[in-house]
Amino acid sequence: MGGPGSTASVTAGAYNFSTAVPGQQPSLVYAPAGTGTTPFGVALYLDDVFATAPEEAVTAGMFTLWKTPDGDKRPGLPWKVVVSPDVWTFDDSPVRPALHDGFLDFLVALENADGSAGTHALKPGRLRLVQAYLAQALPQTFAESLFLRYGLDPAARCVDLLPGTRLRLEYQAHQALDPQQNPLNGFVGSGSTVVDVGLVGGTADLTLGPYLALQQGLSVAPNTGGAGGTVDLVGAAFAYPYLRLVYPQDLPSSDSVGFTGPQQNATIIGAPTFAGLVAATLAYRQSGTVGVGAVATFFRGRAVAVPQIPVLVQGVREFVQLGTTIRGLLAGITAVPWFGPGQVSVPSQFYTRQRTNLSGGTTPPTWLFQPSQSATSPPVTLTSQDGGYTSYGPTLDSFDLPVLGGDSLSISVPQSAS
Repeated sequence: MGGPGSTASVTAGAYNFSTAVPGQQPSLVYAPAGTGTTPFGVALYLDDVFATAPEEAVTAGMFTLWKTPDGDKRPGLPWKVVVSPDVWTFDDSPVRPALHDGFLDFLVALENADGSAGTHALKPGRLRLVQAYLAQALPQTFAESLFLRYGLDPAARCVDLLPGTRLRLEYQAHQALDPQQNPLNGFVGSGSTVVDVGLVGGTADLTLGPYLALQQGLSVAPNTGGAGGTVDLVGAAFAYPYLRLVYPQDLPSSDSVGFTGPQQNATIIGAPTFAGLVAATLAYRQSGTVGVGAVATFFRGRAVAVPQIPVLVQGVREFVQLGTTIRGLLAGITAVPWFGPGQVSVPSQFYTRQRTNLSGGTTPPTWLFQPSQSATSPPVTLTSQDGGYTSYGPTLDSFDLPVLGGDSLSISVPQSAS
């Protein structure tokens, strides 16, 4: 296998904000390349992620995986993913159809790269790893940042549940008063719970109850009217490497007695493969069922499920709803203006975002969790100076970037005199 040229690896420098056509192109954030120029084809190097290595290149849309060419060999990194410069072609869509469809198609093709039916080409957990690497490297609109990292698709009303995130469940109870036509009859709030999304130890399977998953021999009898709590999602019947939260188009009224079935309830889908997850989501949108090969459950009682992600605020981990923006984090602390072309002055470490990648030149590969803070490898940061504050409209600017898990907001607090 050979590979196309004109590509560059992303560097450890600050993310940049941009818009190629002011007033027309959506808000954009990207990681600069080693060349420092745009547009460029993105290049990523991977370790041995395959259980069964593909014999041919794996291609979908603008994405291609090759064996690392002989002239570009890196110890311990035998695979190279390249993304064509077409990734810099933007329109007025919050999420570009070419990126959306090509990205999903590439992940499915990568999963089945060996071409053998029923055989997993990738080692367990590697597909999500490749997804995460690409999510860090691609130039993307603000909306695309949530799609690439978490699979958020507002049009399909779905989002992936990933390890380290949480699911907040808000339950409702049904009250019945006399007479029956009393308008107070219906659903009322009845508390909430937070569930950690974790991995079943030593596997790539996900669980909504890491502690309960440790209990050997624990089985929960199946239900037909919906789950009453997260204990109903523990056990072999719901141990899958891919979980997704989906919402129906219509929810029952609070005046009703509710609905039995996933068709009108927030639903969690589990699937053994990514391709199966995609197919189950499509089936759910079309018929309210997930088809063969996947499972689905819902929480009875018109429950609402909201994913949360961990961020650091002043060094303290907090969980915020997916979709929270930098402006949203700041708004509870101070007034945040919207500028047109103007100067915003914030400290260099005001807002930071990790970029992890595999590095392997002449030495075995190293996992770089936090780039060194030096002149040649500055911290990954989003600031007005390094990130290039950009205004996209009267109420949209760089501060409206959605936060991702692991982002850190740090504001200097004056020290009192001793």
